Amino acid sequence: MATTSSPKITSDARESKSNHSSSKRLWQVPVFLVGVAALFAVWHYRPLWTDHPARQIERDLSAVRRLLANPESDVEEEVRIAERAVETSEQVEDRAGEAYFLLGSAQIMLAERAAPCDAWQHWGPALMNLEQADKKGVP
Repeated sequence: MATTSSPKITSDARESKSNHSSSKRLWQVPVFLVGVAALFAVWHYRPLWTDHPARQIERDLSAVRRLLANPESDVEEEVRIAERAVETSEQVEDRAGEAYFLLGSAQIMLAERAAPCDAWQHWGPALMNLEQADKKGVP
């Protein structure tokens, strides 16, 4: 009967195998730390990204359009938001015409809802804003 000898693993081979498997796992720690740092950076700097003038004017113009489409909306709020959009449009030049147009439209709606003796106070600014919209160019 022949004896078969099984290969014997020496202690050096075991050590190199355990070192190899532990070095495989080392990449996980730095990747985890980078991920945590990225999440913190996004959370910390998000307010700076969302208050960009282009985003702010887009939100304001959308709100004014939505309010103008609703006949029962608060016209004074429309005018307030449209005025803020006009102020912001100084930083975002290509949206200025649209901002002035919506402000003029809101002021026309305010003049139409006002008492006849007070309506003249709203028609003048509405006309000025619509003329300014024409100068700036309305898309």
